[in-house]
Amino acid sequence: MRRVSILILLALLVCAGTAARAAGTNSLVWNPATDLVSADLRGEAREVARVGRFERGGDVFARNIVMGAYRPARMELPKWGAAVDFNLFTTSQADRQKFAAKGCDANSLVGDAEFVNPSAGDFRVKATSPALKLGFVNFPMNQFGVQSPRLKAIARTPEITLPTGSGLVAAAAQTNWLGATVRELAGEEYSAFGLAADARGVLVAQAPNASAAFRAGLLAGDFVQRVNGRMVKNLAEFVAILGQNPAGQPFKLDLLRSYQRNTVEIFDADHNR
Repeated sequence: MRRVSILILLALLVCAGTAARAAGTNSLVWNPATDLVSADLRGEAREVARVGRFERGGDVFARNIVMGAYRPARMELPKWGAAVDFNLFTTSQADRQKFAAKGCDANSLVGDAEFVNPSAGDFRVKATSPALKLGFVNFPMNQFGVQSPRLKAIARTPEITLPTGSGLVAAAAQTNWLGATVRELAGEEYSAFGLAADARGVLVAQAPNASAAFRAGLLAGDFVQRVNGRMVKNLAEFVAILGQNPAGQPFKLDLLRSYQRNTVEIFDADHNR
């Protein structure tokens, strides 16, 4: 198997000055801690056209630590490669399940990666990390990046910014409404929804099947932009608009769902707040 990657991996290791990109089929992406997984095939399209369909390419993405939902570009295929599974998501079940229909992550888990000392650049995981149960293997933190003693002497120490949504930084503002978790987007999350960084709205991060929100038609991943015709700028404004709704009147939510505009009306007067 040719072990080359068709992904641009903006891994946590980029903080130490390393990144990887290659093109081809039968790719193996195994074991990195990855902040952004972008299966963007723009640079791969010509190669795929020549060697055959991507879903038969034998690509594997497994045993990684993933800090957000996958952000595919032009991946309208019934199945992504040979295997996308046994990964640890540090964000939510919604992120893990987002591409289940593509055969992804049936055995993956959600939880804290338990990095040893991320602020100091040590992204090994502790012995209690759930990543180890999935097959993640720690590797030395000093065997990548600048290795030459001459270059090390002049290399600057990077400032490490912990990835948003990983459980390593303060969580975005959130609230519970109708049994659903609603929160603001932060950082690079906007691009995952195809939104500009100045887009306005709030995210339905979780909507359990037993919740009133789910029964009313809301789904995890919905991005609410308007309530009763009023633009929602942030979570505080979302809560304020809900509180101003007249008793017994329904809510009309204008939202984005899987990049498509949608409207959900909630009629249950007992859940106006």
